[in-house]
Amino acid sequence: MDILVLRPGALGDTLMLAPAVRRLSSTHRVFSAGREPGISFLQPVVTRAYDIERGGWHRLFSGGIQQGALPVYAAEVVVGFFSDRSGTVFENLRHGFPGAEVYVYPPFPEPGLGVHVAGYVAECLEVAGLPLESSGVVLSACKQAVLAGCGPVRRKPWLVFHPGSGDKRKNHPMGLWRKLAVEIRSKWPAEVERMIWVLGPAETSFLGELSSSGEGEVLFCPGHLELAGLLGRCSFFAGQDSGVTHLAAMKGVPCVALFKESDPVQWRPLGPKVEIVFCSDQKEIISRGVSAALKLAVGS
Repeated sequence: MDILVLRPGALGDTLMLAPAVRRLSSTHRVFSAGREPGISFLQPVVTRAYDIERGGWHRLFSGGIQQGALPVYAAEVVVGFFSDRSGTVFENLRHGFPGAEVYVYPPFPEPGLGVHVAGYVAECLEVAGLPLESSGVVLSACKQAVLAGCGPVRRKPWLVFHPGSGDKRKNHPMGLWRKLAVEIRSKWPAEVERMIWVLGPAETSFLGELSSSGEGEVLFCPGHLELAGLLGRCSFFAGQDSGVTHLAAMKGVPCVALFKESDPVQWRPLGPKVEIVFCSDQKEIISRGVSAALKLAVGS
């Protein structure tokens, strides 16, 4: 069966597809379309991944497309996750894939339902008739790193910190992050070879402060291959509720995730070595963060 799944969104939003499409791709051809950089990280678990910003996918959002107008010409089941109140995307998918079963769902579950976003995605795919037992998808992704690849991983004594996200409401102050990182490094039970701060465009304001602090290296706006390589080799990662944190968890890195405004029930990073810190007092956050890091260090 050929399956097309479309989910345009930020890095973390796109990665919520990974647990379900990894299962489906073991027995079916799965094509996925989404935005960079997230869609590139799905390449190992799908037949082919497409950047929805290229190749004519923009036609989905205007009227009147016909079969053959999109980079994927045929599929038996098409599932899209869009805010599609006008129904334009649904109609275009129906005309672009005549004979296919077409479904369009909202990108996220209703707030307060107590459903993880990856579980919601899997439920939608199951409701669309795909051979997927959605109830076990999230639990399985917590036991086995879905983007870790095959074979043993030899990790280096590198500690990686990502102190931001695209939503400032989710972020803790930089001062808290610096204290947390220094304390984790001082108590790490092995010699630390490198301490690395990963910063993206949303963290540009931290660049000068960290570069002059002497508290580790700064990696600014790494490409997806460089970021994947770093996460494939480091021994520890700490970050906000962000796409990079979701990626680290799915790659099997021991992770501490700091939550502030978002709901860990819906957005907990999925991986076998993840600890959540969710409280408001800064001293308590640092204390719990250090304890969680050392717990992961002992278990690694």
